[in-house]
Amino acid sequence: MSAAHRDAPHIAFCGGGSGGHIVPSFAILEALRERTPEWTATFLCSAREVDQLVLRDLDSRDRVVPLPMRSSRRKIRYALQVVNSVRLCRRVLQESRPDVILGTGGFASLPGVLAGHWCGIPIALLEPNAVMGRANLRLAGRADTIFRGWKAEDDQSGSQVATGVPVMRKFFPQRGHSDSQTLLITGGSLGASRLNQLVLDATALADLQDWKIVHQTGPEDFERVRTAWARISSNVTVTPFLANTAGALCEASLVIARCGAVTLAEIAATETPSVLVPLGNSADDHQKQNA
Repeated sequence: MSAAHRDAPHIAFCGGGSGGHIVPSFAILEALRERTPEWTATFLCSAREVDQLVLRDLDSRDRVVPLPMRSSRRKIRYALQVVNSVRLCRRVLQESRPDVILGTGGFASLPGVLAGHWCGIPIALLEPNAVMGRANLRLAGRADTIFRGWKAEDDQSGSQVATGVPVMRKFFPQRGHSDSQTLLITGGSLGASRLNQLVLDATALADLQDWKIVHQTGPEDFERVRTAWARISSNVTVTPFLANTAGALCEASLVIARCGAVTLAEIAATETPSVLVPLGNSADDHQKQNA
């Protein structure tokens, strides 16, 4: 709907490629609608399957626009994808004319933020990690405000505000006390092959007979891990993707997880005891800094 025919406030979220670059948008939109229920949103995300999975249950008022990009690894191809995606984003933003654009990080955030800047729309960035990501570093000069999960020690512009990491209300329930023991293993929305293998190797040293186990593997490692668990225990649920992360964390007696900022915020909100295993080759070692 064009701005001329839209009375409701509208926000465009730009980011994707993993759940951590999209999920904070839900908490922000939830908070906006608590104040003004009429808020609508456009999500400019990547074409990866994980983005579509995370965004599949949106409100009917909201719009998802997958951009023709899946990775930033091949630099020349990525540059061409950014150019084509910027053109698409400009058409979408000129039509919907959002009141504000929020870049949520990841390789898919660049086109929407760049297009919004050229369209004269106010720009904000969200950086939940302790170390600012590369996409946000590139876009910082175009942002009016940068919301940080942690207080920034290097803010020379005065535009950075420490807000913490946005988390939806469903992650703050009253935790019950269950006699059953549940172990949750999660490597984030994309999974973590090395973490999956570490856990499988560790089962030889642990007595898991009385434990219910939920193992979120990511799509690429699902069949291998499911086959391995079938030889170890029958009381295991193996899934490539957690459709209800809040429920899984609230039911867990213990979670073994990577250290993405959103994952850590959700673990803290649900007060779930945790064993944290930072990704050793994360960009700028940000997972270790988060932990």
